[in-house]
This record gives sequence, C-alpha cells and structure tokens, in this order.
Amino acid sequence: MSFEIQKDFFCENCKMCGTRPVIEQVKKVWTIRCPDANCKNAVVDSFINVEKWNMLNHYTGVGQLKPGKLKHTG
Repeated sequence: MSFEIQKDFFCENCKMCGTRPVIEQVKKVWTIRCPDANCKNAVVDSFINVEKWNMLNHYTGVGQLKPGKLKHTG
C-alpha cells in the first residue's frame, strides 16, 4: 500500500518521468518511490528520506525552466 505525499509538502517530482512520488512502509523500512511501475526510481531508508529523494531528483536542465517555476527577469 502506498500513500500520497501532501501537495503542500515540498518534494521533487521524479526526474525520469515527472510524476510526484509516493511513500510506502514495510516493517521498519520506508520507501519514497515513483508510482509509475515502469520507472523503478526509489529511495529506501530506515526513515522517510525526502532530502535524499530531492537531491537525486533535483532538476538540473541547462537553459531550461523547471515545470511550474517562473524565470525572474527583473
């Protein structure tokens, strides 16, 4: 069973497919993963490691804008 991450909680989308991740718990192991079964993008840890997920999925496109972000021109 997976749980959605609240919309107001900052969490990067999956860098492979752009989908917002979900959280799963099996015993003492927490997984933040992409809900797309074909993607296989996940962070597994003993706690909900959103920081690691964000570092691994941070958008780094050169000369491109991250979806949903506005470029400051002033």
